[in-house]
Amino acid sequence: MDYQELLTNEPPLPIPKHHQFRKAWRWPHCIEDFFKLRIEGKHSLHVCCGQSSLGNVRIDIDPQSKRTHEGDMNNIPFENCSFDIVFGDWPWKLNFFQRWKPFYEMIRKCKVGGYVIINCTWVPFSNSVILKEMFVRSDFPFGQASLILVYEKITSEFD
Repeated sequence: MDYQELLTNEPPLPIPKHHQFRKAWRWPHCIEDFFKLRIEGKHSLHVCCGQSSLGNVRIDIDPQSKRTHEGDMNNIPFENCSFDIVFGDWPWKLNFFQRWKPFYEMIRKCKVGGYVIINCTWVPFSNSVILKEMFVRSDFPFGQASLILVYEKITSEFD
């Protein structure tokens, strides 16, 4: 029995094909292509990578392949200023106070002059970076929207 049946005492409506679930922890192809263009030829770290194959180095708390390192977005296990680009897509349901740490961790791992790119539903801030580009993303009409934010790291002073 599903929730619709419990609430209405009616059988559930069929889910249209474009709303069915796909494999978890993977971006649609258009988003993968967006990131591919920005990381090409750069030493990159993909945080919370799930099943994505993007990035020279990838970490996830639940590695889905042998190429992915086990790692926590709140304590990224690499030296500071190691990557040209650090990018990721964290869980969107983080409360206000849980959003800061992974963003600051990503900034610390990025070289000055490099980029931090995130897909999320809020706009983080740090004195170490400046926001260069912002894109609104939605996979289908009336679906949840997110922002893809591109930050340039300008200083290590606050690392």
